[in-house]
Amino acid sequence: MGLRARAGGLAVVVALGAAGCVGPATPLGAIDDLAPRAEGEAAPLAGPAEPARAGIYFSPAFQQAHGPYDWRVAVLDPEAPGGPDPARVRITYNGQDVTRSSSAQFRAERRLESRSGGTALVLTLPRLRLDPLREHRIRVTYSPGRGPAWEAEYAFPRVEDFEAQEPVRTTAPFDPPPGVLEAIAAAGRAYRLSPALLAALIAQESSFDPYALSRAGALGLTQITHPTEPDIARAFPAWPRYPGIAGLSWRELRSLVPGTINGRTEWRLDPVKSVWGGAYYLAHLRDRVESPANARFVDRAGPPRDDVRAPLVLAAYNSGLNRVLYYAKRFGPGWLDQGRAQEAKRYVRKILSYYGAFRSPPRGGLPALGGET
Repeated sequence: MGLRARAGGLAVVVALGAAGCVGPATPLGAIDDLAPRAEGEAAPLAGPAEPARAGIYFSPAFQQAHGPYDWRVAVLDPEAPGGPDPARVRITYNGQDVTRSSSAQFRAERRLESRSGGTALVLTLPRLRLDPLREHRIRVTYSPGRGPAWEAEYAFPRVEDFEAQEPVRTTAPFDPPPGVLEAIAAAGRAYRLSPALLAALIAQESSFDPYALSRAGALGLTQITHPTEPDIARAFPAWPRYPGIAGLSWRELRSLVPGTINGRTEWRLDPVKSVWGGAYYLAHLRDRVESPANARFVDRAGPPRDDVRAPLVLAAYNSGLNRVLYYAKRFGPGWLDQGRAQEAKRYVRKILSYYGAFRSPPRGGLPALGGET
C-alpha cells in the first residue's frame, strides 16, 4: 500500500521537553499502554461526501509553532476488524523511536467513519508546544499485518508558491472583522501574494489588533515602522499621515493612540489601509529579493524556489533587507541557524506556522471526529 500521508490531513507537533524520567526528551509518550474504547462504544466519525480512504491522517494539517494545541493522529484501516491496534503504531521523533518512551500521554479511542463503515484509531496528544527554533522530524508508521507498513511524515509548513491565491480558511484563535479578511484577499490578488501568508504575517505582527503599538513605534495590523512608512506613503499619497508622528516617543504615542491618532488621522491605524500598505511592502521586498541585482546574495541561500525565497522575504520585513542579504551571502543555506539570526528564525517560523494553520481546513483531511461538525 506504500506511503499513506495525506497532504490535507491532520498535523503533528512536538516540543523538546522532558515528559518523564526515561527515554528521549520529547513530549511523545508510549501509546501501547493506552486502552482504546471497547468495540461497542465506538464513537461515530461524521464523514465527508466521499468515504475516507485507508491511511494515516493528522490534525492540524501541519506542525504549529505559534502556541500549544492538541495533536491528533488517526489511522483508518477498514480491513482491520474493530479498527487498528494501537500496538501496531510506531512514532519516531528526529530519528528516535519514542513509541514506548516515558509515561503515556496519548489518549486513544476508536471512532466509526460512517461513510466507509470503517473504524479509525484516533490518538490525541493534548497541548503540544513546538519550539520554533528547533527542527522536529516526526514520522508515524502503522503495520497492518499484511503487506508493507504505512508511513506518514508530519511536515512543517513551507511556501511553495508565493503567488498562490490560497484562501484564508480559518484565523483561529483570532477573529478579525470581515472587512479585514476582504482586504487581505483583495491585496493578495493585487500584489500576487498568498492571502493565507499575508494573514499569517498580520497574526505574528499584531495578533490582528488594529491599534497595536510596538516599542519601536510600529503601528497597526502590519506594524509599519516610521522609517518604512514614507516609502509606502509615496505610493498612496492620499492616505492620512499624522504630522510629526515620527518624532513622538513611545510614551507619547501610547497616550495618543487610539485617541487623537486614529485611523482617520494616520493610515497605519486604519485596518484596511494597513493591510494594503503591508501587502505593498511585502511585495516590494519579494521583488527586491528576486531582482537580478541581488542574485549574488540570494543564490547563496539555496535553489531559486519560493520555499527558499519566502524566509528571506519574511525576515527582511522584520529585520531589514540589507541585513538578511548579508547573512544569506555569508552563511548560505544555514543563514537562519546563525546565532544572531535566531530572532529572525523565530519570527519566520511563527509566520509559516500561522500560514499552515490558516490555509488548511480546521481538521485537515480527516472526517469530523465524534460530535464535531
